[in-house]
Amino acid sequence: MSEKLLIGRLMPDEIDDECAESIRDIWLRAGNLIGEGQTNPDLTRAVCDINSPDNLRREVRRRDSGIYVVKRLGRGGLLAAAIVTTKKGRTAPQYGDSQAGRPMYMEIFGASADAEEAWSDYLRSMVGQARKDFGQSMGSSVTKLCAYASPNANERFPDVVRSINPCTYEKHGGEEGSFGDVGGVPGFYVRHDVEFDVPQTARVLAGLGGAALSLLGNLRGPLGNPVPVRMGSIEEELPNAA
Repeated sequence: MSEKLLIGRLMPDEIDDECAESIRDIWLRAGNLIGEGQTNPDLTRAVCDINSPDNLRREVRRRDSGIYVVKRLGRGGLLAAAIVTTKKGRTAPQYGDSQAGRPMYMEIFGASADAEEAWSDYLRSMVGQARKDFGQSMGSSVTKLCAYASPNANERFPDVVRSINPCTYEKHGGEEGSFGDVGGVPGFYVRHDVEFDVPQTARVLAGLGGAALSLLGNLRGPLGNPVPVRMGSIEEELPNAA
């Protein structure tokens, strides 16, 4: 049985105590920072200290950053959450690349226990929506995804990033990674990069394959094609710069 999902960027008025607690719980299971079934005391401390409702609202008000989520329509409950930003953190690991083009960075990604095996589809969908949103706000296309991960992260995470465009995949940081602070969590990180060479919406739907009907099948556009429902847009919900 298919279900309707909302895939998009959180707005400040959507973040209350319950939402903040759900985000914290999801990020304690961050697939790009810990292995399946593992825990990380440093991550636990950082997530609980940093991500209060007020701090999360400040994060989503930034024009160069956003918290992207997947949630069930009508029933609430977050299935996945990620920080995506177009501005590389000053204390994040530096790999000497030229950063040619217009990249966006995925700092923390996590999924709830209810997401089960669908989290890889959720990640690709959030990447597609974030690319669209930031492209509109910047007035130019986002050309690259740079996704940070711990060397001990869920082994499926780099595979999912690679699947967005296998021909352009690059890994930076070797097997041990470089030390830095990503999303308020200090540690050793590698970075998984892919470039976008086709419209990202088409690639997301291609990546979903047969799962598209179960994920997005009840949300259809004028031609009957599955489309994600957005929870808001940068231009509509955030104040314009003075």
